[in-house]
Amino acid sequence: MLLTWLVDEARHPAALVYAASRFFVDGRIDQALAAIDRRCRLQPPPEPQHFVLRAECWKRQGRDDWALADLRTALGIAPEDLAANRRMLKWGDPSERFAAAGILFARDADDFLHVAAHELYRQGCRQRAILVDRDRLLGRILGREEAIPVVMLSSEGQAPTTVEAGKPVRLGADLCVWHFVAPWPSGAAFVDLDVRIGPDPLLRQRLFAKNMLQPALFRRMDQVDIEGGAQKDVRLNVLVPVYEDAEATRNCLVSLLPELDTVPGARLLIVNDASPNPAIRQLLGELNGRVGVKILENTINLGFVGSVNRGLAHCCHGDVLLLNADTVLPGGALASLMRAAKVDASVGTLTPLSNNGEFTSFPRPNTVNAMPDLEELSALSAAAGAANKGILVDLPNGIGFCLYLTRACLESVGGLKSSLERGYLEDVDLCLRAAQAGFRNVCAADVFVAHQGSRSFGAEKRALVMRNLPTIERNFPRYREECATFMALDPLGQARRRIEERLSVPRPVHFVVTGTGMFAAIATGRARAIRQRSPGSAVIILTVAERAGETHFALADSDEGVPQNLDFAAPQGKVCEALLDRLRAMTPAGAEIVDPGHCPQWLAEALGALGPIDVTIVDPAIILRGDQRAAFWLDRLPQARRIRTTRIGIAHLPAHIAGLPQLEVIGRERPPAPSPGGADGLGILVFGGTAEELQLVRAIAREGLRHLFLPRLVVLGETLRDMSLFALGNVVVSGRFVEDEFPRLLDLHRIAGLFLGTRRLIADHPTLDLALASGLPLARFRSKGEDMRDDDLALDAQASEEEVAVALARWTAALGLATTLPSPVDALSDQARHVE
Repeated sequence: MLLTWLVDEARHPAALVYAASRFFVDGRIDQALAAIDRRCRLQPPPEPQHFVLRAECWKRQGRDDWALADLRTALGIAPEDLAANRRMLKWGDPSERFAAAGILFARDADDFLHVAAHELYRQGCRQRAILVDRDRLLGRILGREEAIPVVMLSSEGQAPTTVEAGKPVRLGADLCVWHFVAPWPSGAAFVDLDVRIGPDPLLRQRLFAKNMLQPALFRRMDQVDIEGGAQKDVRLNVLVPVYEDAEATRNCLVSLLPELDTVPGARLLIVNDASPNPAIRQLLGELNGRVGVKILENTINLGFVGSVNRGLAHCCHGDVLLLNADTVLPGGALASLMRAAKVDASVGTLTPLSNNGEFTSFPRPNTVNAMPDLEELSALSAAAGAANKGILVDLPNGIGFCLYLTRACLESVGGLKSSLERGYLEDVDLCLRAAQAGFRNVCAADVFVAHQGSRSFGAEKRALVMRNLPTIERNFPRYREECATFMALDPLGQARRRIEERLSVPRPVHFVVTGTGMFAAIATGRARAIRQRSPGSAVIILTVAERAGETHFALADSDEGVPQNLDFAAPQGKVCEALLDRLRAMTPAGAEIVDPGHCPQWLAEALGALGPIDVTIVDPAIILRGDQRAAFWLDRLPQARRIRTTRIGIAHLPAHIAGLPQLEVIGRERPPAPSPGGADGLGILVFGGTAEELQLVRAIAREGLRHLFLPRLVVLGETLRDMSLFALGNVVVSGRFVEDEFPRLLDLHRIAGLFLGTRRLIADHPTLDLALASGLPLARFRSKGEDMRDDDLALDAQASEEEVAVALARWTAALGLATTLPSPVDALSDQARHVE
């Protein structure tokens, strides 16, 4: 069955993990590493345990740096992953070991608990207390043997009680760990936990009963009427919990206070969650007594849920805006949100657009975009308001950085649940309960709010999300599917585009014109070079693609700024006036055309009228075809400011072009060939993931199978159909990689030579640069003017696949590569047969 799964696209990822695990247990580390490395490069996204297994393989091979890098990746995904933290406790630097020890002291079993406690002690932590299980009030205390911890519990309407810590577990060096456990007090809505050693508090926390909701609190506050009826005139409560980051909090409040005056009946409710920061306390002191501002002081840290719910208990009338203290509001934001909330009575929650708003992020969705300054925020707000006036777009859930809750929704679903760990996904839970009650979660696409992000909980964020996500998915089984559908359909895409149409790029703009596939990778490298050469300028990549009888044009800032969503189309051969209008509206400083074959003549002429033109000739065939386009470029090239091409390109250019003074020869000097060192694989580099590349590689592999004369074949990268190559049995495909991983792949797969798997002439491509920098012998389809080393193989571009395979076999034999060793796929197949 495993053998079948390995070549089944849907089951392939799971089969790789299973095979890697079996190889590892059997001590076959090379095969384990090959399998798990591929899994780490595939979709669905790899999980922490995949990186941990790869790290363990690297460690066994003495690759300590690579092993640590994988552990860091695993902890970036799930900071509390026990397997990753256990290894980090052994392998990491002092700060990493200390962080891992803290996690393991809180969450691991006794074996690693002792090791973690010793690490904390060695690094100066003499005392620590942690709550392990909130439902049973189970905790651990670290301290010196002579210290006696005191655990106090108190709850509403009940006398404080002392919980006796258990018998200390001695760890040596006067170090002990105590365990304490207590049942949840019967009927208590909350419990205050206070752990001390001597006079020093180690842990003070208020815990709310599991799944406690807020309607009862609303009713209680209505009955008490603590504000003497004044709340009845309140239309909007802006609720801001504060704890740390005084600078971000001040920026938030400075932007918010003027907004209160623009909305009749608006008030600000600040909940200070027992902040230890004196700058926070000073800031709140400046606001104390201000009209329209109420400050609630928590005597004990309640966490995010407790602070919000306490604030909600003071919001008996009017809507509520939950606002993070690391946001900045533009003028008119409160009024716009209130107006949007009244458009439809079914609206329960509203979220604005933001630079950092997950689903509502702009310009790139589900991404942390750069925080705009005040001038940029004002422009974004104005553009959103004008472009998307009155537009609401339904979301799977609202986002808590700026979450507007209507009174009807609050009265129906209550506040935040206390069953989730503090800080993240409580907003998701509330919104999903609102949807169950028939309310809509919407994005107000005409409002934009800036959000710094992760300022309240910092590095805790990912751990909190990972801890809470299983609860969300258990309570709302369709949530993941709904999110995936939303992201695939991108219903906010048009709203983002309309905003970008109204925004200007207030800097000189360099355009890089390119096609898709391998040319896009070249264009990315050229954009990076232009940014380095012209700091302060914007570099926008203009991608041209032909499909369905139309020419499509997409504009995207190469440094992830605006624009990211602008696209245009025109019938093939026709001028796209909308695109030209947009280009003229910018401040062009020049353009570089990466391969003239993808740039329509009218576009080249228009760009030439706007500024100087540079040309990178990737494939000189475009100007050798003798057609109208070739004639155009032969006439146009002498007018270019710069012409960049390789020695191959120069060899193919007409003399009057090759002799131009602005012609620049590009290319990389190759280092000497490295020592083989047991390497025995032939790496096949793919450049654009095209059908032609796939056909070539597949045909060569089949010829190798027919005559049994090729060594191990390893495709470095990804193809259109990896499984069709795996099914042949003599090819493994590494999967997608980034540039700095290339040496690691060569080492992992023991690559002794590289075959450039495209018949096209290529120049200035990042993958070609990697191949040249490796120093390995190269097999490639040769063109006039190309420099070849004695150990390289020049292939005829017109040769058949069979002729190419024979030439590769002779070349690899001359390099000393064996032709009988099993490929990684053969090894996986052997393992599968053994298991079966």
